[in-house]
Amino acid sequence: PTVINYCKWQIYEPGLTFEEKLPFYRQLITLYAGDAKNLAIAYGNLGVEYFVRSDFEQAYKNYYEAYCIVQDNNMPYEAKLKGVLFNLVSSAVSIGQYNKAIAIYNKHKQLFDAQTQMKHNLQRIVAIAYLSVGDYKAAFDCMPNDINERGKNEYYYYRAVYAMGFLLSKDYSMAVRETENAYRALRANPFEGGDYEKLFLAIKHLIKYKLDKKGSKAIITRYLDAEKNIGFHLKELIINSM
Repeated sequence: PTVINYCKWQIYEPGLTFEEKLPFYRQLITLYAGDAKNLAIAYGNLGVEYFVRSDFEQAYKNYYEAYCIVQDNNMPYEAKLKGVLFNLVSSAVSIGQYNKAIAIYNKHKQLFDAQTQMKHNLQRIVAIAYLSVGDYKAAFDCMPNDINERGKNEYYYYRAVYAMGFLLSKDYSMAVRETENAYRALRANPFEGGDYEKLFLAIKHLIKYKLDKKGSKAIITRYLDAEKNIGFHLKELIINSM
């Protein structure tokens, strides 16, 4: 216990770099070899360290280690382990493991029924995974029917996902309609700072590029780079669609 506490103290020491903390994470994982719950949490915490540094491959590996420990030991998904499960799905989509993300989500999605915001976030991420593998119906089915009742930020995120679903399924008239309606609504009732307007401008230019190949990839990328609050997964979906 003394060594474990020392490792934890070092891990949470704000003056240490991640590289300096990493040996203590590894030592902690070794010390927890016979303690499945704490071992899973340790792997999950290490996954977070990698995720916030955008090292999604390493994040996924550590989240998956935690997930396998939970599954192998038939452990209940308490709050911290639900967080690990959420992060596993998110990181899987981040590295293109779309089918893995979809399978894990579908196996465990009932666990999030009482975790409203986490459930909503997962729906958006998994919808993007479905779009990425070309299952457009499943993507639309994954999204809720009550988007008008969601917060403004969430509402426009879903509108963008719908627009991308129509675009990728080559229903260009619906893609144009969804994008134009959302953009006009944002112009009439904008976010402070213009959030999401640039996102829909990027989608408008992507539709043009898909239709006549005369649209500019540079313009699309520039609009996406200027959009700060839409998240990694949606940006990647648009970039990968060019």
